[in-house]
Amino acid sequence: MEQHVENLLKSHQQRMERRMQLETEMKKIGLSEEAQCQMRRMLSQKESNYIRLKRAKMDKAMFVKIKGDHCISCLFFDQIFY
Repeated sequence: MEQHVENLLKSHQQRMERRMQLETEMKKIGLSEEAQCQMRRMLSQKESNYIRLKRAKMDKAMFVKIKGDHCISCLFFDQIFY
């Protein structure tokens, strides 16, 4: 569980770093506001698709038994941090 949370925080930090890098590069080349918005949307879509693919690779090991016959997915914790 602790490892999972650490991975989530690390992933979030990496996404923020990529966003800041994009912002820096856009300022350097002087993109118009409309072009900047489009680049931000493209990055957001790429990030979203990557996260979706990671979730699609779920297996039994990604679930934790919490009580009786009930299980909880590690994805539940993803939603807390996003």
